[in-house]
This record gives sequence, structure tokens and C-alpha cells, in this order.
Amino acid sequence: MEEYKGRTELLRDGLSDGNLDLRITTVSSSDSGSYSCAVQDGDGYADAVVDLEVSDPFSQIVYPWMVALAVVVTLLVASFVIIAFLYRNKVAQITELSESFQPLPPPSLLNGTDRIMESAGLM
Repeated sequence: MEEYKGRTELLRDGLSDGNLDLRITTVSSSDSGSYSCAVQDGDGYADAVVDLEVSDPFSQIVYPWMVALAVVVTLLVASFVIIAFLYRNKVAQITELSESFQPLPPPSLLNGTDRIMESAGLM
């Protein structure tokens, strides 16, 4: 059978004890089914049937609400971290602006500035 080529191996280690193992590698769900083994030695004959069921461990999540809860909690934590980061940046900006704050000159100097601007034709 072509689909098993390169993926199967007969393990003969236990043959003297009457055991013959078949190893299938890279198992997929399409490998599920009944396998039969028949052995004949001279006048003796034996056969066995094994049912193999392969399932994807992630395809049958028993508690989907737990997965949903984990996703929601992860999103909430991520949102909190982003908000905290943005808040820290905003506080840093406010602190920087307050440190570079220069008070306005006294009103007497402002009037002089107004006169200079008026004489320049800017007002």
C-alpha cells in the first residue's frame, strides 16, 4: 500500500517470544481503522485484528469556555499593559512640559512688545 511506504517498520525483537510489532510513524487520522495480522509457520496459523483510532488532541476541546476565558483574560491584561504604558508616556510628557515651562513676562513688558508689533504693522 503506497500510503504506508516509508512509514512502517516491523520490529522483530520479540519474535522468538511470539511477538511481532508494527511501527507506523507520522501517524494521521487517515490511519484510523482495523489492521489484521496473519502469521503462518508450517502447519501453525494465527491471526489478530487491531482497531486503531487516531485523533487530533486539539480537535476535541473538552471545555471550550476555558479557552474563551483564557483569551478574554489575555486581552484584558494586554489592554491594561497598553493603557499603563500610554499613561506613563503622557505623565512623562506633562512632566517634561512643566519643567520647560517659562512664565510670561510681566504685563509692563508685554505692552512694549505690543507697541513693537504695532509699529512693525503686525497688529
